[in-house]
This record gives sequence, structure tokens and C-alpha cells, in this order.
Amino acid sequence: MGFLFQKRLQAKVDMPHFKLDLDTFPDPKVIEQLRHLMRELSYYNEPIDVKFEGLPFKLDYQISEEFKATNLVEFAKNAFTATESFRYKKATLPLNEIIDFGREKSIRRIEQDEVDQCLNKLFFRIESQKADFLAAHIIGKVGKDHMKIIADQIQKRAPHATMEIDNTNKDMMGKLVIELLFFGDFPYEFDEQTFD
Repeated sequence: MGFLFQKRLQAKVDMPHFKLDLDTFPDPKVIEQLRHLMRELSYYNEPIDVKFEGLPFKLDYQISEEFKATNLVEFAKNAFTATESFRYKKATLPLNEIIDFGREKSIRRIEQDEVDQCLNKLFFRIESQKADFLAAHIIGKVGKDHMKIIADQIQKRAPHATMEIDNTNKDMMGKLVIELLFFGDFPYEFDEQTFD
């Protein structure tokens, strides 16, 4: 009776908030995934505080503290578990302030062409037809009617995705911040766009 001995691949990563001890047979897929992991880890020169179990550390590092304080986190955890990958995008939208001197009040509003430009940036390089779930978070002080316009426009661009939306009513220096988190069957790749 003969035994077949095969070399094993061993790797150990020891970072402040991430540890990996790998011992496996050298499969090309494993090696490629390990290369991607090392490349992504090389971007973090400081400790990463992972606060939410169930979310990958890269995602937890990117989403805003305001996002983390919403009900979207539970939706994101479930969507991450149910799908193969995610894409995160963030952009800002200027708010135009109109002052009504007669009524002594100001109104903040958004312009449709600026909404279109912002959403074009958010959906750039995203295969929205592959998105199964979409978490949308809007930070800023604007009326509910404007929030609905933005939510409707997002849903039109990803009509097959189950979408959850939440907003944080916080002054963002005259802007709206829109965070979109897409979950679906996206091809795995090192994606620098997530660092925009």
C-alpha cells in the first residue's frame, strides 16, 4: 500500500484585528484568493475596528457611522449571508438653499439634473441587474418628498433588487451623502472604486 504525499500551502497573517492561519493543499483558486486578500490588507496601515459580526471587515471599515446606527445593518448582514459578494458606493449631492424673505424661512431642495449626475456616479461600473439586494442610506437635511424622489430613482436603476432605505437627518454642510450597498453575484475582483 503506497501513500501519496502532496505539498501543503501554509500561510499566517497576524494583524491587530485580523488573524488568519491557513493550512491547505495548494489549489490555484486558493492561491488567487489569498493574493487578493493580501492586496486588500496592504491598504490598511492602521488597526481596523470590526464592530459588527456578520459584516466583512472591509465593509465595516467603509460604511459611515450614521449607516451603522440604522436598521440597515441587520438587512446588510442578512443580504451578505444570502449572496456571494457586495459593492459599496458613496457620493454627495449638493443641496440648494432657497431663502423666502417674506416668510422668513429657508428651503433646501435638490435639482433633478444633479440627482441624475450623482446616481450616474453611484451606478458607474455596477452591474445592477446582478444586484439581489440594495441598502440605500441618505444623510442630510432635506424634505421627505425629496427623499422619495431619490429613492424612486435608485429603485428604477436596480428594479430587480429588494431595496431597504433609511435616512439620517443630519446637517452635512449643505450636501446630501448617499451610500449604496449592492449585494449579488458580482465577479470577485480587487476593486479600487470602493475607496472613492
